[in-house]
Amino acid sequence: MKIFGSFQPRISPYELAQIKGEIQAVYDLASQAGERLDVDGVMYWASPDFQAKTGGRTFDHPQWTAYLKGLWARVEQQTYSEIIETLWWDGHEARVQVRSVSIKKWKSAKLLGPATKTEAVAEDAWIKTPSGWRIRRTTGIKAETQPVELMEK
Repeated sequence: MKIFGSFQPRISPYELAQIKGEIQAVYDLASQAGERLDVDGVMYWASPDFQAKTGGRTFDHPQWTAYLKGLWARVEQQTYSEIIETLWWDGHEARVQVRSVSIKKWKSAKLLGPATKTEAVAEDAWIKTPSGWRIRRTTGIKAETQPVELMEK
């Protein structure tokens, strides 16, 4: 993982690593909510002025919440993880490049097949609030989805 410092104010590598750890902990909690298909649990970490940009569209907080609820209503089961690859700090906002991997088992196999794996890279902006870190915006950089075979236990 790369960590890039700020232009203002200068902070130590220890402080940058601490920021990275705190934000990664939020990604981990949001990923757990995603695995439960708990949209409200994921969106808890979004700031009120949250924006998501993906596929040429921009969504605000209520629109993204509705989008996820509609998408996840078609999902039977999901695994999800997000890992910070790069962190930038400008003194006010932490920006991260994050890689996510999700595997979805769909309720209906008609459109996408029984299961898909999506690997995506996004740039996210985070702000520190009195109640902790909140994601302010996410911008999809690339995403690739492919059908996968699930191993039955």
